[in-house]
Amino acid sequence: DFVADFVGESNIFHGTVTEVGSVTLESGRRLLIIHPAAVGSRVGVLMRPERFARGGANTFNGEVKEAVYLGSSLKLRLACDDGVELIVRLPVTGPLPAPGSSISTGIEPESIHVF
Repeated sequence: DFVADFVGESNIFHGTVTEVGSVTLESGRRLLIIHPAAVGSRVGVLMRPERFARGGANTFNGEVKEAVYLGSSLKLRLACDDGVELIVRLPVTGPLPAPGSSISTGIEPESIHVF
């Protein structure tokens, strides 16, 4: 975790590889991954905020807790339905989402780093 924290802002979680290409986080959320970890292995997952998009194979629905306009992108702190909290950066496509509003975002398996 130290190295991941050192390189900048990231979303870091821990879980167990429950089947080839899938990890279940401690929160119970299942993520699709691309990594050769053996079934039953305990792993960490790192998701960079800028790798999120409006959609993706791994979808997160959450409430906006904080929204910051950064010029061409938005930085959002989301509280997801399953208790996972994320920091995401999305391109500006409209007005800044208000705190308390709902948003859906996602990340592709190849954008998730497993360690």
